[in-house]
Amino acid sequence: MTTEPVERVPLSPYRRTLLLLGIAALFLLTGVLRLALVAPQGVHPWHLGLLVGAWSLAWGGAAILLHRLRPQADLGFLPPVALLTGWGLVLLVRLAPPFLVRQTLWLLVGTAGMVGMATWRGASRLLRRYRYTLLTFGLLLLAATLLLGVNPSGYGARLWLGCCGLYFQPSELLKALLIVYLASYLADRRSEPRDGRLWAAVIAPILLMVGLALILVAWQEDLGAALLFYLTFLAMLYLAWGRWRYVAAGLVLFVPLFAAGARLSDRVALRIDIWLHPWAEGQADRAYQLLQSLYALADGRLLGQGLGEGLPHLIPAVHTDFVYAALVEEFGLAGAVALIALLAYLVQRGLRLAQRTPSPFESLLSGGIAALIAVQSFVIIGGDTRLLPLTGVTLPFLSYGGSSLVTTLLLVGLWINISTPHPRPLSMT
Repeated sequence: MTTEPVERVPLSPYRRTLLLLGIAALFLLTGVLRLALVAPQGVHPWHLGLLVGAWSLAWGGAAILLHRLRPQADLGFLPPVALLTGWGLVLLVRLAPPFLVRQTLWLLVGTAGMVGMATWRGASRLLRRYRYTLLTFGLLLLAATLLLGVNPSGYGARLWLGCCGLYFQPSELLKALLIVYLASYLADRRSEPRDGRLWAAVIAPILLMVGLALILVAWQEDLGAALLFYLTFLAMLYLAWGRWRYVAAGLVLFVPLFAAGARLSDRVALRIDIWLHPWAEGQADRAYQLLQSLYALADGRLLGQGLGEGLPHLIPAVHTDFVYAALVEEFGLAGAVALIALLAYLVQRGLRLAQRTPSPFESLLSGGIAALIAVQSFVIIGGDTRLLPLTGVTLPFLSYGGSSLVTTLLLVGLWINISTPHPRPLSMT
């Protein structure tokens, strides 16, 4: 007696998304259970309950709403982002429990904004139409920090605007608005420029970005934002024309900027000196953070010390600038590879979306978001490992910081919006 072969029915994209979200939830619960057993100092049961509840509400609600409101959208962006944010919350509970309530609130706000951005009809058309208005607004907010800026910790660079106990970093919003502007600008000039138009189409924007980066370094002493903005711009320049010589020219122009920053800003000069000579005699106090980060990376070995078993608290500001070092210490090289693989998968998915999107503006917008996440991850991981000077930018989705988390989730919402079939935005030319 013969039996007919059973035909396997592939999972629908939505069911596949739910399955992957379930895996992310399992990872989160494993981390929470580990912390409950180890019981690090300052971690209470209500912290763990809040973590699980807020994460489940944020990503369960986002998946259901997006499936109902945008059934044709690519929801494959959700699982890696959900896993990364859950991993970040687990690390935050481990490193700085008092900040958990605020970060979970930002997560809920960010996922709500992500859903709103993903379901906003005509988003691309309006963003492209008001590109100058949006960029001007972002620059005005950044300029406001020069007069009204504060630092929540009470010392250091005043890069935040604050009111009623809430703080917002305008440079985080500006990086998103800058991608929108550059995507629109480069889409209008995507055809290969002739020799007579080379200055206006390529060199002039590079000099403009050099000037903006120099202002950030000199006035705000924000090396991280300057490096992030400029490298993202060069990446988008390559996406638009695919010519390495434009990128090489931009990198050459960045050299005098780097030198000027070291001369004009004592803070930038100190970070460069720490980067070059962390082991120098008499440098121990100033390079303490970087040295402890290097020790933590060495202690991680292959599989790490185990969640809750390392000594990441020896690194000052570990929950903001040095989350990667803490992760490697307790999850080891295996955790570092997993983290980089997740970020790389997310970037690759954004680039694939850029390839298949027919609209030049949306293609560059999707590619620009991918470039931003890649550059930001490279800059902060490079700083923690002494590959680059310390910059103070956040590790996407993992570091503590509401401005960064909300802005990055809004950009993920733009990815989902672009992946939904819709009419192409009209050209501005």
